[in-house]
Amino acid sequence: DAGEALVAAAEKAGHLVLGRDITPRQFDDFQPHQVRKKAALTARFAGLEQAGMPTIEALDLRIDKLGEKLDPESRSQEFEGSVSRARTGRFSEPLPVAADER
Repeated sequence: DAGEALVAAAEKAGHLVLGRDITPRQFDDFQPHQVRKKAALTARFAGLEQAGMPTIEALDLRIDKLGEKLDPESRSQEFEGSVSRARTGRFSEPLPVAADER
């Protein structure tokens, strides 16, 4: 692969120093705000469903597990905030229409 060859050449020339591999869980420490956002998603999705709005299926993002760590007050605020925003039209973008529904 051209990208791998470029990296190897840069390393060999001393222009790049390669470290150890990074695991996905290390990104939790690099970007803790992303972890906090994911923790809120379970409550936010529940709020959207309560307001009759569609949600997405977020596979392999650990949102249920992270959502369990959210304290009850924060969970309630996220839920109620989503319900309120949905009911006041903050998510009023038209939904796409499937080709077979046109």
